[in-house]
Amino acid sequence: PNCTCCPAHDCACCTTPTQWGGGGDPQLERIAENTSWDFRALDVQIEHLQKSVAFPNTTILQITGNSPPWWFFAPGSGRSEFADPTGVREGHYFSRILDWYMKGGMTDELGVYHHSGHSYTFGFLEVLNEMDWIAGPKYIRWFDGVVKIVRANHPSIRFIGNCHAGQGNADDSAVWRQFLNQSEHAPDTPWPIDAVSFHG
Repeated sequence: PNCTCCPAHDCACCTTPTQWGGGGDPQLERIAENTSWDFRALDVQIEHLQKSVAFPNTTILQITGNSPPWWFFAPGSGRSEFADPTGVREGHYFSRILDWYMKGGMTDELGVYHHSGHSYTFGFLEVLNEMDWIAGPKYIRWFDGVVKIVRANHPSIRFIGNCHAGQGNADDSAVWRQFLNQSEHAPDTPWPIDAVSFHG
């Protein structure tokens, strides 16, 4: 079965919102009493992927906007603001997914260990895909936070950034110049950027 908090998707999911507070940010006021990690559907796809590639160290694991929207985006923002603008929370989330597939298991938000037995190899983590409407400083800050957390736990992983549907034309060239300018990033962001991507 699919995960309980985003039943439209076959995904590895995060903390289930079991209680919502009032008056403030429900993401921060939520009291987590259980988690709903369920990798069964994703495991099948990852196994097929790993068996089909000749060089697993070049395999890309992709962060997309299909993470549970109540968790990924700020409430009421219409998918225009991150729930955690620092990227730290999502960095821990995707570190757990990498732990599941690369280290044989992962420890969830409540400190409970889940065994997988997997020891796959991934080369790259693509940090969002074609979410061009969140670009510039907001994306750079989020990218830096994700990279800092994931790299600390998985130093072999390389990162693909910006990942736009545009091709660097006049409409979005400023976004590329900004992302590839080291002074726009946090001082502790690994440099140079490992890779960028654009899709025609």
